[in-house]
Amino acid sequence: MREETVFEAAAIAPPPQKEPEYTVNIQQRNQSTPPPRPPAIVVNNPSDLDIPELDIDVNVDSVSVYGRGGGGFGGGLSGVREMALDLGLFGSQRAISGALVGRLYDTKMDKNGAPVDFSTRKYFEILNEFARGWNESLLEEFYRADTELYSRQFFIPLVQAEAAPEAFGVKDEIKPIYWIAHYEGEVVSSISGRIRFAGQGDNILVVRFDRKVVLDASLERPLAAFSSLQRDPIGRTPDPRNRPMVAGKWIDVRRGTSYPIEILLGEYGGLFSCYLLVEVDGENYSKQSDGKNPRLPVFQTAPAKLPKYVEGKDAPEIRKKPYPLGL
Repeated sequence: MREETVFEAAAIAPPPQKEPEYTVNIQQRNQSTPPPRPPAIVVNNPSDLDIPELDIDVNVDSVSVYGRGGGGFGGGLSGVREMALDLGLFGSQRAISGALVGRLYDTKMDKNGAPVDFSTRKYFEILNEFARGWNESLLEEFYRADTELYSRQFFIPLVQAEAAPEAFGVKDEIKPIYWIAHYEGEVVSSISGRIRFAGQGDNILVVRFDRKVVLDASLERPLAAFSSLQRDPIGRTPDPRNRPMVAGKWIDVRRGTSYPIEILLGEYGGLFSCYLLVEVDGENYSKQSDGKNPRLPVFQTAPAKLPKYVEGKDAPEIRKKPYPLGL
């Protein structure tokens, strides 16, 4: 009887780790045939959710997805349970239902990758010009990451600014300063009533809803385009810096109505954070540690896991009711 031969592989030593070098890799790109952009997608008619913890399933009775201009990814799902997905801080590289589509731009290079003059003053000139009309063709004059991300939430605790280029797959091409991320899609309201967005962004967080800017929660409000925009104090960020958050104007929504939405993020160097929350008028929320301001839930377009290191008495409230925007 022949003995069975057992093969034992030699141990493989892990490759040495090298600290990343943030140098701009200038490369020419053919812009005549840009990659196709998947349409934005939303969740329609969400059911009641019961989420006692962060990491559990949530019921989704029916889901349909569609994109801008009537395109889409197919039909609906019925009678399924959808897991709260772990999408990464800036979103998933694969198309998912109920997500906004994001693109990353580098204002330090033109669309072909050639360097251009840049400064903090120039960066805010670009932001203000874009924010006045929200015409993405202005951003497309600059270098854009080929990868698009799909995000169901915009809740990013304190990270290094290079987290964005890394998430979009361009950490070797885009130096982590003076970048802009633009997300867009359409959402469907599951309620009739009033809502408002709240939060804080370091450096840039702006929300445009139904073609109107409804929140500029940027650090120290640097965008001159929104100097008269409503900014009500509403507590502090759930991170060690404990910075003040603001709430925007109240918005009337109707159940079953779809609305275009855009989210603008940006960073001009250093650390980045983003906390986008949503408040429904008339709902009762638990209080923050100050005993005054509400612990608002994270704005989510569909179930998604929050970062595991978000904790403490001023962490966002866990949502136990339908997503107000189908969201």
